[in-house]
Amino acid sequence: MADSEEPFLAFKFYPHRIIIDSNEDGFSKGNIRAICSVGNSMKKHSAGYIGEKGIGFKSVFKIAQKVHIQSGPFSFAFLHTREDDDGGLGMITPYYEDTEELPTGVRTRMTLTLLDSTKLEERASEFRDVPDTFLMFLSRLQRLSIELYQPDNASTAIQYSKRETKENGLYTTFLAKTTRKGKEESTFRTKVLFHEERPSRSPFRRGEKQGNSIDRATVILAFPVDEHDKPVLKQQYTYAFLPLRLVGFKFLIQADFVT
Repeated sequence: MADSEEPFLAFKFYPHRIIIDSNEDGFSKGNIRAICSVGNSMKKHSAGYIGEKGIGFKSVFKIAQKVHIQSGPFSFAFLHTREDDDGGLGMITPYYEDTEELPTGVRTRMTLTLLDSTKLEERASEFRDVPDTFLMFLSRLQRLSIELYQPDNASTAIQYSKRETKENGLYTTFLAKTTRKGKEESTFRTKVLFHEERPSRSPFRRGEKQGNSIDRATVILAFPVDEHDKPVLKQQYTYAFLPLRLVGFKFLIQADFVT
């Protein structure tokens, strides 16, 4: 990906499938080996990344029976359901899949064929409920778009974006969420001030016994404010780069938590 390009991730939700597009550079051979195995994450000994256990991708089979991945020269698929008597091999055994013509700028596409189309509204609500601060602690991703195509409903498009500044040692992130349904459009903006603590030794990351030398973590406290820089006092998510859950704090906490 060129330095001038803005990293993006796009989800398109249909009754029987979900399409996920990205302009990342594409899968390497090492990425392919990792995704075709268990516990072989390339991020296992790196701080600042999610996915160190090497099993996260397999969670797609909770909602999908087939996953087609097209990235660079690679095009392959996995096929698995809970009813399959294959010992889980379908989740790690790829087979060749014909390539599709991708939109301009898209270098990686994943297509999930859904297991159960009767849970359409439940799945759609999960997309609509993505937190306004979702992009806050993702270091590279600047834009997230979600498009929902549901029968008998006007399509809904939601776009998240962020912009970051640093002045006099104070970090500020400007977040925007624009929702368009039919001809109606609305934009919600959030300004967040945050402070980053230096990495400190964590008693929960004494990982040398397991071959993991990461024992320090950076903690970030972030405070949403209004247009007058007054605190916005409402429950906020705790993050491990991505939102985990609401635990009652009225400010955001980000750290490389072991989950």
